[in-house]
Amino acid sequence: MPIDYSEYGIEFIVKSRILRGYGRCALCGARQGGENPETGSVVILTVHHLDEDKTNNDLKNLAPLCQACHLACHRGGDKRLAWHGLHREYLKWVDVLYRFVGYVSPDIKISRNEE
Repeated sequence: MPIDYSEYGIEFIVKSRILRGYGRCALCGARQGGENPETGSVVILTVHHLDEDKTNNDLKNLAPLCQACHLACHRGGDKRLAWHGLHREYLKWVDVLYRFVGYVSPDIKISRNEE
């Protein structure tokens, strides 16, 4: 089912494309375009708002997830996915993104505080 991105805004669209460039699910590690080890389906990465607030597009609130993990997060109810629950390699990758943005655009104020 196609997603209506009009409710997300351009900031989310740009960041989601960048984050999907990680190429793997930040939770289970399934690779984009590969076979999901749990379901056997082809992996298509989506981007999840960790706090489930569609207006909070901070990099520390977004994570690329395979469709299976994304669906599990939304069905999890009170068990929200936390930043510290993601793969260590992904956390390092996002830290590099923060450094890159700081280098390219030092005028942009970004928070790198751990939650």
